[in-house]
Amino acid sequence: MSAFREKLGGPVGRVVLALLVVVVVAVVLVTRGSGSYRVVMVVPDAGQMVPGNLVKVGGASIGTVSEVRLANDGQAELVLSITDDAYKPLHRGTRAIIRNSSLSSIANRFVALEVGPQSAPELADGDRIGAQDTRAAT
Repeated sequence: MSAFREKLGGPVGRVVLALLVVVVVAVVLVTRGSGSYRVVMVVPDAGQMVPGNLVKVGGASIGTVSEVRLANDGQAELVLSITDDAYKPLHRGTRAIIRNSSLSSIANRFVALEVGPQSAPELADGDRIGAQDTRAAT
């Protein structure tokens, strides 16, 4: 037993301990931002949106539309899956607009977000961006 303790306290033990620390840190870093974060955009007309359309802020992609569905009140609901950790969570006051990617395209749409102030309350996973803060493509 004393030989085992000597090995653990010696150079071999230190290497094993260092490797263990590296593995734990790597696992924490990889899994920390991997959780899904979704918000639901409510809009009167989904305007040819389909799952897979991009969600952008200032032209940079931060996620995708994961689902397009019809709500009980007849409005469209777009489930936005936000993958960029810099935008998790969004805040109240965030506005969502369906836009065309170009003038010649009627089917290639994306959701442009105008993020709310960081001082506003956070939108929890699954919260809604109501119709008052959304606009369909024109």
